[in-house]
Amino acid sequence: MLVSFYKYGRVDHGNPIREFLNNDDDSNPELIDPLCDGLSRLLFNASQDDLKEAEKLELPTTQSEILNLRNERLAGTLSLLDDLYKSLPLEWVYRSGCLSFASNEKPSIEEQTEIINSFENFAAAGAFSNVRFDWVRAKKKGRLVLSFATARAHLEKGKSLNIAPPGYKKDYDVWRDFINAKFFHHQTKTSIGTLRAKLEEVTAKRQQYNESRYGPDDREPFDVELFSGT
Repeated sequence: MLVSFYKYGRVDHGNPIREFLNNDDDSNPELIDPLCDGLSRLLFNASQDDLKEAEKLELPTTQSEILNLRNERLAGTLSLLDDLYKSLPLEWVYRSGCLSFASNEKPSIEEQTEIINSFENFAAAGAFSNVRFDWVRAKKKGRLVLSFATARAHLEKGKSLNIAPPGYKKDYDVWRDFINAKFFHHQTKTSIGTLRAKLEEVTAKRQQYNESRYGPDDREPFDVELFSGT
């Protein structure tokens, strides 16, 4: 798995999520929507009693209804991001990039979720509650690609917040190496324990920097569980 950041980020560059969804080089791009994804999984295993309870709560109970909800939420997300980027009094209003996986790296949906959560906690350590991430899942020549975009601002303070400032590559290499060792068993001269300790160290430094600039966050910068295991 590799981490890449793109050079685009001004309003006139367009909405990156819309661009990811319309990329002709990708197959079956879709907005990662935890609510609709969760409803689809629940529906797949639902009993008749579950379906009746869902109807009482006015939740979708068919894949067609979930698809309609997904489309509504997609349109809402694109509109919200258009307005958000235009509202920021900054020249550079978003940061975008992707996590690209080798052909033999096939993380399950659950593993993708864990990787995404780990990335967000790392990238926005010390400011997580005020950084918005949006993701698109697609296949490029048969390989999984998870593309992301985030407003380049602390949403409460309105100040510029760049999750990949100059010199960012060294930090993200630490995160990448740990994830590759944990999920894909990449061979390395460094033990998983040492990689985990280095990741925690770098994350703590990112937290300290962001909290010194924006004030304390109301959420822990990372969950130890995201860095546990082998």
